Amino acid sequence: MRRLIGLVLAVMLLVGCNTDERTMQLIDRAERVMIEHPDSALRIIRSVDTETIRGEEDMAHYRLVMAEACYYNHITPNRSSIADPLFDYYMYSDDHAKRARALYQHALVMLSEGENAKAMYSLLEAEASLKHLDDLRLKGLVHRTKGDIYHQECLFKHALEEYEYAKEAFDNAGLDEHSLYVLREIAIEHKQLRDYYKSIAIFWEVEELASIRQDLSLQYISLIYLCWNYIEVEDIESCLSTYPLITISHCNGYLACDYYCIGAILETYKGNYEGANHLLSIAHEQSNENTMRLSYTEYMVNKLQGNSDKALETYKSMIAVQDNNVFNLINSSLLQTQIDLLSNKVESAKELQAKNKILYLLLTTIVTIVLSVLIFIIVYRHRRLKYEVRRYIATIADIELLSKSTSPELDSVIEKLYRQSLNEINELCEIYYEQGGSSRLASKIVEQVEKNI
Repeated sequence: MRRLIGLVLAVMLLVGCNTDERTMQLIDRAERVMIEHPDSALRIIRSVDTETIRGEEDMAHYRLVMAEACYYNHITPNRSSIADPLFDYYMYSDDHAKRARALYQHALVMLSEGENAKAMYSLLEAEASLKHLDDLRLKGLVHRTKGDIYHQECLFKHALEEYEYAKEAFDNAGLDEHSLYVLREIAIEHKQLRDYYKSIAIFWEVEELASIRQDLSLQYISLIYLCWNYIEVEDIESCLSTYPLITISHCNGYLACDYYCIGAILETYKGNYEGANHLLSIAHEQSNENTMRLSYTEYMVNKLQGNSDKALETYKSMIAVQDNNVFNLINSSLLQTQIDLLSNKVESAKELQAKNKILYLLLTTIVTIVLSVLIFIIVYRHRRLKYEVRRYIATIADIELLSKSTSPELDSVIEKLYRQSLNEINELCEIYYEQGGSSRLASKIVEQVEKNI
């Protein structure tokens, strides 16, 4: 009876410590359909009763699937209940596949809240886990997001490098759409770095691929940027031929503002100042916080129309804005994070180099001591063997001299000693030969022994 009660209690304890089987099935099902049916995945994971989840591992898995379901449905997951616990659990996990996914999701939440430095840290940790995996899609996403952060912080060279890594990963994974959109970012970074002709070439490639895919939004974004690049290099003819390809009805938000800004500059080049001012006023109505682009347009229009005072005033305001941006960049936590990371990397390299140097000296010293001891042992044994051979030969010679003047009884004893000594000499010769003595030396020893005999 007692055994039966103990067995029942053990089973109840075991069941109570495990997550409900149906709950785990729901989590797994949501994870499987995530990419192809993100809305279904979100609905499934939301149906999970968290009270039925037991153990930190299963709860972390649930939070990971929930975070990814929110991401694919363009929803920001709750930081305190999802993102931060994900980071706390997977940061020190050896499960690199889930760790990379979890830290990427944590980075997205940090990025949405303006915590760029924390987002970058999570991305760097996710990248470290990806070195153990072959997940090209996630690798591309991580590098693309790093590029986005660098772009926000005006670190355009770093952004370009990350976008190129992302495109390589997407290309290898066969994700053409992801690759195309990253190619657009690469073209933008070349423009920011004032490599205008490289930017123009890439934007025409993006425009062509977007046209084939009938992606009108991406197509008109490319045409807008192409016009701005042509204005920067003062290739007004190319800008005039590209501008009509843009349909304003497909431009909204900042694209509409850019469309009217470009039109105002082109009308000014054509001498239609009234039309230029009209388009500039429309651009102000469509500005949507695109103040720098508007300021640049006002500067260009006033400069081309000969309004030097207004152009200078606008130019000074633009410089003030840029100075403020530089000041913010210098005080950026992300920039400081990068500096700290580089400093730590240099210090770590120096420490490793010093440790390797000490280890090399230690190994060299140990090897030298071991070799010295071995050489001493070999020389000592060699000399010892030679000494023993000479001693036994001398003993036999002495016995030979004594045998000529001894009695038969003594002869018998000497004969016994002689045979014993001969056996010892033979054993000694064999040992000497096996331990490195040459056959020639052994032969000489035997000849001398026989001669003495």
